Amino acid sequence: MVLLLPTTTLYALEVRRSNSLGQDLGEWGGERWRLEREESTFSLYDEEELVWREERQQQNGSTVIRRWEDEGEMPTITLLIDGIIQQKEAGGQITRYNYDEQQRLQMVSHFDQGEAVQVELYTYRPPHSALTTVVSLGEDESVRTFWHQGDERFYLYNGQEI
Repeated sequence: MVLLLPTTTLYALEVRRSNSLGQDLGEWGGERWRLEREESTFSLYDEEELVWREERQQQNGSTVIRRWEDEGEMPTITLLIDGIIQQKEAGGQITRYNYDEQQRLQMVSHFDQGEAVQVELYTYRPPHSALTTVVSLGEDESVRTFWHQGDERFYLYNGQEI
């Protein structure tokens, strides 16, 4: 004899200790910051005030994160592939991230209402992949160069706001 009973699945709200970045720091014991998780929805609280709420979804091998920092506002939408940020969108502003074959950041492009407003290019020094140059073009133009000689570290900045 087989007996079938209807069941309902209850989803438990998991409360974890956190910090202002929303990192899971283990069991919550009444600390100021807490991270609540219910299925794929995360909510970060500073005492009793909601700081942000985000929903995570898997779509075609990617992770899409929608984060609301104020109720009623449009969410910030972040696209991750293999845990690496590819794009972030908030309102009409979009930021796209490009990487080289070694997964080093190569270019960041900023768009506002579909128009390119800023781009940053990154170069690295072999063999250790140390960042050597960041070139910014657009609203804020600058060149930043990093290098070292022995134990000495150097930083050169040349920029202007246009």
